[in-house]
Parts: sequence; C-alpha cells; structure tokens
Amino acid sequence: MKSIAKLICASFLALMMASSCAKEAEQQITFSSDPAALNDVPCKNPGEQVINLTTNANWIVVTPTWVKADPIFGSGNAIVSFTVESTFINDNTDVAPRSGEIVFSGGGKSYTVPISQLGYTVPFDPSAGIGGIPDVEEFMKFVQAVNENDGISRWQNASKEVELLSGSGHLSAIPRP
Repeated sequence: MKSIAKLICASFLALMMASSCAKEAEQQITFSSDPAALNDVPCKNPGEQVINLTTNANWIVVTPTWVKADPIFGSGNAIVSFTVESTFINDNTDVAPRSGEIVFSGGGKSYTVPISQLGYTVPFDPSAGIGGIPDVEEFMKFVQAVNENDGISRWQNASKEVELLSGSGHLSAIPRP
C-alpha cells in the first residue's frame, strides 16, 4: 500500500513539475526579428521599425517618450511597430544623438531592448560664406586660415570685413588683412 501511495505521490509531483515547466515555457518572450534594428535609427526620416514578438503570455511594452509603439500591450504573438520621432531640424543645425530602452514585460519577466538614434552634424564647407565669426570654433578656424595663408572670404561680410558676431548682433570688427 505504501509503495502505491509513493507511486501516486511521485506521479502527482511529476505531473506538477511538468505543468510548471509548461507554464514557464508559455511565459517566455522571444523576438523572431533582430531587436538590433533599433540601434542607429536615423534622425532624419527615421521610418518605422518592427519587432516580431513570440510569446504565449500577456505582455506590455514601455518606450521612451520619443518612441511610439503599436500595439502597446497584447496577449500572445504580435508584430510590434515602433515609430521614432525625427530630431532633424534642418541642414544647418546640429542634433545630438540619443538613446534609451524599450522594455517588454510579460509572464512575470521583463526584457530590455536598447534603442539609439543617430545625431546630425552640419558638414563643414570651408568655401561657404557665413559673413562673420559667430563662435569660438569658427574663430579658431579663422586663425588657422590666416596662419596658413588660406582664403578668409568665408568670414567676410558684404563689405569685405571680418566681424565677431554674437547671437543678436556684432561684437566688434576686425580689419581685413
């Protein structure tokens, strides 16, 4: 009788363990597309990025404020689309890169996917006229051009003067060489 009771208890424990393992398998979240696609998203026309989510659990996704997810929650497998806000202003304005994390939660677990968006740096065109020296960086380029006998037309205004500029006006004039 004791051996039958032990057999029943062992069978019951094996059944519980198998059931527990099955529940754990149900609660896994995997990505069938590469989440690395969310790295180095362009700042100009970032488009839409997609992650294929494979799970049997209920899930929710939390994103940085500059990323919108659709859908943001669900049950089971899904294709989650991410729309990243553009940071590009214009061709004459630098934009800093940014990064964050997208968090998928489901089945009692959380999965973090990094996301990064590239910045934009205005290309330096030494021949483009800017009509003065607006900042220290341009002043250093001007000094280098003078020391190397390069042209200084980039920094000359319409009167052929090189002026130190501030955000709202002129600080002083530098006579042309």
